[in-house]
Amino acid sequence: MIPQRHTLPRIALCGLCIALSAQAQTENPPQTLYPITEQGVWGFMDRTEQVVIEPDFRLARDFSEGLASVQYDRVDWGFIDTRGEFVIKPRFKEVRNFSEGRATVLVDGKWGYIDRKGEVIIPPSYERVRDFSEGRAWVLREGKVGYIDLAGKEVIPPQFDVPFEREQDDFKNGLVLVRKGTQMGFIDPYGRFVFPLEFEALGALSEGFAWVRSGREWGYVIREGKRMAAKFDGQVGPFREGLARISSGGLCGYIDTTGTIVIPPAFEEAGNFSEGHTWVVFKGFLGYIDRTGKQVVKAKQEFINAQSAGEFREGLAIATQGGLFGFVDKKGNWKVGPQFDRVTPFKDGIARVEKGARANVKVGYVNLKGKYIRKPK
Repeated sequence: MIPQRHTLPRIALCGLCIALSAQAQTENPPQTLYPITEQGVWGFMDRTEQVVIEPDFRLARDFSEGLASVQYDRVDWGFIDTRGEFVIKPRFKEVRNFSEGRATVLVDGKWGYIDRKGEVIIPPSYERVRDFSEGRAWVLREGKVGYIDLAGKEVIPPQFDVPFEREQDDFKNGLVLVRKGTQMGFIDPYGRFVFPLEFEALGALSEGFAWVRSGREWGYVIREGKRMAAKFDGQVGPFREGLARISSGGLCGYIDTTGTIVIPPAFEEAGNFSEGHTWVVFKGFLGYIDRTGKQVVKAKQEFINAQSAGEFREGLAIATQGGLFGFVDKKGNWKVGPQFDRVTPFKDGIARVEKGARANVKVGYVNLKGKYIRKPK
């Protein structure tokens, strides 16, 4: 049974009160709240570690569009507002957070969508779904991919094969990657082809470019469909901050948007630029370089796991040592020592850190100075 403090308010408000409330919300936008744990029970705090919603839930997720999904009774999920009141009472076996006014819900083994009132807007009829992005949502029916609009209309009926990478599923900048068999291309929100189905491998658009592979040659196409003249004999990556990772002769380097090599291939592995830096593996060890190719963080054995190297966010990057995670600055110094089982990148000066297994996870937060805002409990 749900405690009374989590029930929806039943008092009918007058029009004046509603207007005043709306004005107050406009002048004072909702504060950011963060999920916390206390002896295995979940609640929410603000940026100052002040507990705003007392730990009372079995599980809780981040707020999105003013609502957070929570599990109260070990069975069903619902949604609360920033006061901790249930806006949508727990009645779904699984849910995901709101995006563009819709949230996905699982009912009798099928996925559909609800609105912010909890009303089913798009009946559960799909095997898999994703969140809305740019007014379209990826849906899967009978093994084929299509796209629906916010009203549930199948603007692009299911007809495509599942992409190889999940990050390619959503519309970005008016385009989405689709696949039929071994051929890939791009379509617009109405299903019209912008890039025809003619590529063996194709990456998502990034900064106006998409990487492509034809046979053993790798290169890039521009959004307008034109091909970049430069071609390479190894795998390439997306453009980030005007530079893209390329491979030649088994080593990685970087090109600019004209296709000119600006950092010669010299690294066994390499990442994508963020905040003017990227990780690289040199002679078996991992370090960081700047946009000129200069090693600003010398390759060190302690950062040897390239798969765990993070992009810089707000001056710090995720790093690992001995199987545990922490954060390093742009000089390679540990700002937050390796001590956590999981961490997330910094956002607005705060990063989430976790200790323990999923069933007994303890959640905490650190700031950019490497100090605890809240210790994992």
